[in-house]
Amino acid sequence: MAGMNTSNWLAWVALAMLYCGLTYNPLYQLLLFVAVCACALARKLPLKSYLKAGLLMSAIPLFINVFLVHLGRTALFTVPRSIPVAGFDVPTLIFSGPITAEALTFAAVMAVFLLNMLVSFQVFNGSTTPDAILRLMPASLPAVGLVTSIGLRFVPTVLRDHSSIRDAQQSRGVRMGSGPMHERLANQAGVIAPTVVTALERGFNLAESMASRGYTGKRTAYSKRRWTATERLIQATFAAAAALLVVSKLSGAMDFWPYDSMALPPLSHPAMAPLFALAIPLFSKDESDRT
Repeated sequence: MAGMNTSNWLAWVALAMLYCGLTYNPLYQLLLFVAVCACALARKLPLKSYLKAGLLMSAIPLFINVFLVHLGRTALFTVPRSIPVAGFDVPTLIFSGPITAEALTFAAVMAVFLLNMLVSFQVFNGSTTPDAILRLMPASLPAVGLVTSIGLRFVPTVLRDHSSIRDAQQSRGVRMGSGPMHERLANQAGVIAPTVVTALERGFNLAESMASRGYTGKRTAYSKRRWTATERLIQATFAAAAALLVVSKLSGAMDFWPYDSMALPPLSHPAMAPLFALAIPLFSKDESDRT
């Protein structure tokens, strides 16, 4: 199959976000997780790094929902109001109460939800280029397109600068992951401050370069990009999948709320069909924006 263009990838990530946001059913979320991870592996993207970042992002909602939301009828265990420590009763404050299976289930669903969001965006980001995204911006909004393009280019640059400065600090004997909390925070500030200064200097240099070259904000193009029949078919498939997904949601086929009932409803074939559209990148070549 021919490659997907940038508009196809934009429709793909929009469909993945829509699927992710329309259901709390863990079965659908897990199926979506398999689909987006398969696309990441097919594009040879660093899926392991994405999953580590997603799990780190999920730690806070997992903790909050499990230990602070004491809702549900199926109690697994109960956190007492106080815990004896060295002869003293230490109050557990807002953490006291039943830890329920419903809260744990919802926390797990939210963790997969965040993983799906992150991996989907990373697949989109790794399969497109800032220049290709800039070409999708309307010519009547040159400032928006310029800011979007520069922002997409600066994100990986800032991450590389942060990593280089962190390595330089560690080579000087600065401990980042050990020692008292206040010392680690101070060491992190010693990395963040130079990173921000470096990013600002890079931005000023870019602005001066653009001004010296007479940038006026006007965009020109030699020719308009022509879509192939395959790309049009892919775009129509994504649109049909999104419509089918909305219909499935309105019919109640994707409804699930663990605090009402832990029983999972049967899988709906119409609700699963959009997953096949999300698997289209498995059979397409690398992104090809012909001009």
